[in-house]
Amino acid sequence: MFQLDAPLFYSDTMKKEILPLEQNVLDTVRMYRMCKKGEKLLVAVSGGVDSMVLLRSLFYLRKKIGITLQVVHFNHQLRGAKAKRDEEFVRWVAKRMNMKVTVGTRNVRRYARHHKRSLEEAARLCRYDYFVKTAKKYGIQKLALGHTQDDQAETVLMRVIKGTGIKGLAAIRPVLQYGNATVIRPLIMSNRNEILQYAKQEQIRFREDATNRSVKFLRNKMRHRLIPLFEKEFNPQIKKALARLASSAAVDIEFLRKEAHISFKKIVRKKKKGEVVLRKKKFLAVHPALGFRIFDEALQVCSPEATLDFEHWSMLRNAIKEKKKANLCLSDKITVFIEYDDIVIRRLTRQKRQLCVPLPIAKTVTIPEAGMSFKAVRVEKRNVKIQKKKTVEYFDLKRLSLPLSIRTRREGDRFKPLGMKGSKKLKDLLMEKKIPRYKRDLVPLITSNDDIIWVVPFSISDSYKITSATKQVLKITVDFV
Repeated sequence: MFQLDAPLFYSDTMKKEILPLEQNVLDTVRMYRMCKKGEKLLVAVSGGVDSMVLLRSLFYLRKKIGITLQVVHFNHQLRGAKAKRDEEFVRWVAKRMNMKVTVGTRNVRRYARHHKRSLEEAARLCRYDYFVKTAKKYGIQKLALGHTQDDQAETVLMRVIKGTGIKGLAAIRPVLQYGNATVIRPLIMSNRNEILQYAKQEQIRFREDATNRSVKFLRNKMRHRLIPLFEKEFNPQIKKALARLASSAAVDIEFLRKEAHISFKKIVRKKKKGEVVLRKKKFLAVHPALGFRIFDEALQVCSPEATLDFEHWSMLRNAIKEKKKANLCLSDKITVFIEYDDIVIRRLTRQKRQLCVPLPIAKTVTIPEAGMSFKAVRVEKRNVKIQKKKTVEYFDLKRLSLPLSIRTRREGDRFKPLGMKGSKKLKDLLMEKKIPRYKRDLVPLITSNDDIIWVVPFSISDSYKITSATKQVLKITVDFV
């Protein structure tokens, strides 16, 4: 099926010396203690030049390191017959090398649509999920990936452009725990020129993916346009400099992580699956750099897939400092309760998926499940224009507790409709509005400290309406998307 013009490159007897790239790989493995003698590595092979060079170099070094190898490949079903040819090529290579190979496949495009992810992110998640499951199935602890110094540089620059902190600058870690497997990247200190030179010297066959040349993807645009510009106009060693920055950031992050863990153990009052309680006074006493990582560790206890970005952290930090009590929705899975003495981080356990996201001032928040987008802005009272349509509402800003949240209903919710003296069950209101039972869990609720201020788009709360005494006004607009 595949013809190879070069001599059979899989024989150890043909190898006379360690080539520079192989020495670099060996040094990287030893520097980061990527694997131990007697371990088995699951090597991810796409068929591209990076993964083929990774496989070849590890094959030649396997006796020196004391490891055995197994190949894994994943077909994303994105390139039709070409993807199938990649799969067949990897099977053929593994057979020639007398290695076991496992191949997985999934409709990544369908996964991306269903989970509302970008195609690139969906592909990575599906691929890693299969790799980790395969490692677990065969009792393999180490997963070798073919990321290079160029990939590292591109990732750092991409994150700087999009906006990042020190954790983002650490970019691609040489060694990283991912599920039940330890991910290692033996080529992380080798650049693309070295890899291509090695492939040419060793006459390594590989498959080429035409999408890697398409500049419609941000990473490719940086690879083919921005980084060459930096190399030509500013710094010929820009890739090496960016990779050094990532290494330096990773060292700092590891130190901060360890310090934060020490502080976490002192600050945590209670820890169990799905819930962490932190001592509020002690939490406020630590440096913000540690506070961020302490809170992130608490999140990981509640929900391993949860992430904490700078915007949410700023919102939380301000709320913790300024409020005696508050209830914040960090995501559709995590709620934070700020009490007088404690900070309670809790994973929502209701079987039905509950929506719960922050609504910052002056930022549009889109809720795909509801088909709506929301925006809250401060306005002058003189600019208030009460309209019949229920997509714009005004509230007395002084009565509100910021930040607001958008969530769906919970058991026992009550609401005080405009014009009523008392409250009523939210369930009764939705029944009066003839909202079908299956749609009631999708009705967005705007809340202030968990108190419902607007059942969108039906009624606002009488408790937060603007009056003659109102001085500051918050306008909330809803658009259907």
